Amino acid sequence: MPKVLIVGRANNPLRTEYAVKEAFKSLGFQVGVFDDVKSASWAGKRLTNLLFKLTLSRWRPDMVYFSKALNLHPDTIGYASDICPTVMWYFDPMKTVDPRILERAKRVTCFFTTYQKDASELQLKGVRAFYLPQAYYLPQTPGTLSPEEATSEIAFIGNNTGCDYRFKFLKLLGKKYELTVWGRGWKDLEGYCRVPDRRVFGEDYKTGCRNSKIILGIHTFLGVRNKRGVSNRLWNTLACGGFLVYQE
Repeated sequence: MPKVLIVGRANNPLRTEYAVKEAFKSLGFQVGVFDDVKSASWAGKRLTNLLFKLTLSRWRPDMVYFSKALNLHPDTIGYASDICPTVMWYFDPMKTVDPRILERAKRVTCFFTTYQKDASELQLKGVRAFYLPQAYYLPQTPGTLSPEEATSEIAFIGNNTGCDYRFKFLKLLGKKYELTVWGRGWKDLEGYCRVPDRRVFGEDYKTGCRNSKIILGIHTFLGVRNKRGVSNRLWNTLACGGFLVYQE
């Protein structure tokens, strides 16, 4: 049985790394997890790098999958790539290429990104980068949201990431329609729309989709202007029975 070591928060069901772990298991892999975030918070980055190298030598994986791996030194990632194939999958759009990510991306066998333009830009910087969109995954978490609580004409699901364009658009919609905005950071929209100030996962995500007439897919303005990508919100919403109005 081939072995893969996942570096990241793959033991948390709400993280995408957890979905990756389950996908590898379904393909017949023996999966190990090295949580660099938790390790660094307990033992510091220097010891975390030593522990990771020790894990590699003892477990001898056939492949290593990295999340952002910001707690591992770039040379440590290069060390892993000398032992076996390594991949990194980056989910967020890059307004500018983060030098910390670039240092690590150059040292993996393959770097995947969910935005085509990011892949092209990284290739010019010497990275073996490829476009790989996200797909459907919904955490198996129990629901606490009733259909009555979730009923709405229009709903948006997502946290406020500081995008002024998205905020103003939701504010405008809230003046004209019955709008519910799920996620954190939207308190300034109170008075314009319903703001439960909670995130929805798993069964609650399904309930929100099925009891709203329309689910909005709104990118950040910078993401629309010069990048093309596919958020997993698209697949998750459709799979949960939502009617999605998506921004191309």
